[in-house]
Amino acid sequence: MTTSFLSSVEAVKAEINKVVATHPYLGAYGWKHKGDDKIFEESRRQMLSDDFAIQVTAAIMFIKRQCKALSDNYGYYSSYCLKHKAEHFYRTVEDLEIYISNGALITAAIILSIPATAIRNTPNCTIQVELTKEGEQWPSM
Repeated sequence: MTTSFLSSVEAVKAEINKVVATHPYLGAYGWKHKGDDKIFEESRRQMLSDDFAIQVTAAIMFIKRQCKALSDNYGYYSSYCLKHKAEHFYRTVEDLEIYISNGALITAAIILSIPATAIRNTPNCTIQVELTKEGEQWPSM
């Protein structure tokens, strides 16, 4: 990884701490939902790890390069779909095998002030973006 990427990770850690403080129902796997009580606390702890900061940094870079924030409510992607598109992008374009959790993608959107609305009874949310023409080519799975 490049020095600039690693310095970005350090900067993102402070932003992740703000997200953790203001979004108590968000974990590394996504939004807390019925039936995930056993794993949710561990999911919250993972948000403070270096690995999670790397995932969020990669998600931020993907969103900035491949997505356009929308100002209206007429378009969105699910966090789960975008996470897979980001992973595929890194595999095929950057030749990097990087895992991005659902929660990392959601955290990245929150840091970038992109509306992220939880989908009831799931760990997923809608993220109010559209993909650029280049971004549309990355499969979601």
